[in-house]
Amino acid sequence: MEAPPPLSARARRFGVAAKLALAFAVVAVIPLATALAAAVWILMDQASVVESEVLWSKAKIARLAYEGRRDSLGRALVAASRDNAILVTLDLGLREALPTYLSEFARANGLDEAWIAGPDGSLVARSGSGSVPGSLAASGSVPAVTANAAERSARPVFTLGGEEGEPATLAGSIVLATGNERVLGILGGCIYLNGLCAEICAVCKTPVFFLLGPDAWVHSPGIGGEGSSPPLLKSTSARPAVGDDLEHGIGTIGGIRYLFGMAPLPELGGAARLGIAYPETAFSASRDRGLAAILLSGSLAFALAAFFGAYFRRKITLPVLSLAAAAREIADGVYGKAVELRAADEVGDLARDFDRMSMRLAEQVKERAESESALRASELQFRSIFDGVSDPIFVHDLDTGAIVDGNRALEEIFGMSIGEAKAGEIAGLSEGIPPYDAAHSAALLRRAAAGERPVTEWRSRRRDGSLFWTELALKRASIGGVDRILVVCRDIDARKKAEQSVAESLHEKETLLKEIHHRVKNNFQIINSLFDLQLMGTEDPVIQESLREPKSRIHAMALIHERLYQSGTLSSIDFAEYVGELARELYLSYNADTERISLVVDVESVMLDMDRAIPCGLILNELMTNSLKYAFPRTGRGGTITVRLRSGKGAVILSVEDDGIGFDTEATSRSAASLGLTLVRILSDQLRGSFGLETVGGVRASLRFPVSSSFPSQYV
Repeated sequence: MEAPPPLSARARRFGVAAKLALAFAVVAVIPLATALAAAVWILMDQASVVESEVLWSKAKIARLAYEGRRDSLGRALVAASRDNAILVTLDLGLREALPTYLSEFARANGLDEAWIAGPDGSLVARSGSGSVPGSLAASGSVPAVTANAAERSARPVFTLGGEEGEPATLAGSIVLATGNERVLGILGGCIYLNGLCAEICAVCKTPVFFLLGPDAWVHSPGIGGEGSSPPLLKSTSARPAVGDDLEHGIGTIGGIRYLFGMAPLPELGGAARLGIAYPETAFSASRDRGLAAILLSGSLAFALAAFFGAYFRRKITLPVLSLAAAAREIADGVYGKAVELRAADEVGDLARDFDRMSMRLAEQVKERAESESALRASELQFRSIFDGVSDPIFVHDLDTGAIVDGNRALEEIFGMSIGEAKAGEIAGLSEGIPPYDAAHSAALLRRAAAGERPVTEWRSRRRDGSLFWTELALKRASIGGVDRILVVCRDIDARKKAEQSVAESLHEKETLLKEIHHRVKNNFQIINSLFDLQLMGTEDPVIQESLREPKSRIHAMALIHERLYQSGTLSSIDFAEYVGELARELYLSYNADTERISLVVDVESVMLDMDRAIPCGLILNELMTNSLKYAFPRTGRGGTITVRLRSGKGAVILSVEDDGIGFDTEATSRSAASLGLTLVRILSDQLRGSFGLETVGGVRASLRFPVSSSFPSQYV
């Protein structure tokens, strides 16, 4: 890259360029300024055409103001022509009431004058003493009545009214006719145009306003030096010479040239026009003043440009070139060099600020170098800790989920380099079978990105294709100011295999325990079968009864073991099902008369372990046996045996009740039945419970025993 030329040489070349620019200004700029002034003169000369078009637009605006006054007058006349009161007054010839009506009509509608003429045009009545033509028909203010009266009464006729030298008016008249088209008279009204002239001149900001009628014209004050009130001129020779077929242009009004614009007024008939005018002399004077101002300002601007060009070259350009050279040195890495500029103005302040900036940059470059050195040391420390973790760590992009970094343990456990992990897909590190596939891994990353900390077990794949169990813990974290997702991957393959071995061993033990319960139950069945053989070998009722009672007790215990090996836990049974089944089997084994004796089983689901289930089953067997044997003698009445099982508040309540004949507790204690009750009390103490017996209205035996607090909650 070529070095920039010395500062002095550049300054000399800039001075030569400044002199050439000054010479060019003298030779070329002055002729160009002259040509520009001529062009401005021509454009301003054409401005009169543009101004007359503007006056044409203002004339349209003025016509809106005129039409507002005209429409207000027309609506008032149409409304009055349909007023039954005035029609009846005229029809009856009550002329004394007409002046009062006309005065009220003029005041209510803002009219300066109102009158009524007869069908022949002669004046009948008026509202005031203003200028009203003596012969209204001769002035053209009265419409002809020879045409259809109903048609003529539908709309008013408008004219410019007034006498020469008097205030001009806009007059309107309408035919008053009955329903059978009989003409009663003519209603007329007028408004003075003085106010309209002043209003339009103020709105349009022009000194002249005029109305041209078929044989008269009205103008605002100020035309040809005339008076302050607008007169009505009858002489057509005094009309403005503006051309009846022109919309805008230059014409003569009262001997003076004006720029004008006109808008047609079709309701007045003929070549009626409404016009706006502006004196040409006033416009020319304004144009000349504008041209002079342009030439003067152009000359002054040229002189100021030459002066300030030389001033700025010395005060700004040369110092700026010095600053530019110093800036290039800073760009090349040279800091702390001062600019040789000692001016006392703003440029000097800029140079001194530049020197301070250069020194500050030198300090910042030094500080940045020190910071980068400390950052590198911190990164090395972080990397050593990161790589020292024994578990693989994956760093994922927050948005795409791609792997952007990893530690050394990743290489050791997965058998691949960090570069291979970054270049591969996440699916290549998983088993690839749901739920260990790309879709489920992406769902885990989304949960972590949302702020959750999911932990799950995962089937991972090494580079050689072998599968192993891992535990993934995901967390969103900021690394180097960038949000990432950290995935800590712990190898739990050995633990999973140990868990599988324990599960298999447990299954074997469960199978063995089921077999033990099954064999115990079978042994009880063999004993029951032996009792059955003894029962068949004797006909003595006493011996049969003594054999049947131990047989039922053995069956109650056998049923417990059957329930245990059929249950899923092997440690507890649903005692409600057991109670229902044992009660029904006892009910059937004692050949209960189903027509006299009914059995009701009302139980809640309660889980009991074997240590509690066997005593409870024996107690239920004894209580049911007593009710079936003694409560309802065969020659007596029938009844109901009810078995209930409830749980709550850390206790279980088992009750058996009947509504039979009851028994005497003292006599029973000396009888053979006392053996069963003694067994019940012994078993109740074994359960650490309480046993109660009520003999009023039958027999109600209840057992209440606690459930240990260390027992699982579902058993309470």
